[in-house]
Amino acid sequence: MSYSFQIGHRYTRRDVYRIIGIAEDTHGGNWATGYARYGNSWFIFCNVGTSGRTGHDYANQWVGNRLEWYGRTTSQLHHPSIQSMLSVDSDREHPGFVNIRISVK
Repeated sequence: MSYSFQIGHRYTRRDVYRIIGIAEDTHGGNWATGYARYGNSWFIFCNVGTSGRTGHDYANQWVGNRLEWYGRTTSQLHHPSIQSMLSVDSDREHPGFVNIRISVK
């Protein structure tokens, strides 16, 4: 599925929900805690330089123009969700979308 996201544009979580068309009752759970899959796309919501609303402060950072991102505290590289994000899958039109909140300290 194709989405109308633009690189560099600002989106709230609510904007993302509206653009991809997920049902109102899907907004909790994984959608509220960092990353979730919808169809064949992964959506990652991460913070850089600031804590999340749950108080977690992962060491996410920019290294050049690449994002160094850390999953949930209990996630591990061998987990199916992480392997899916890393895989090259011809069925996926987009490997993933990232929405980043950056501290403005």
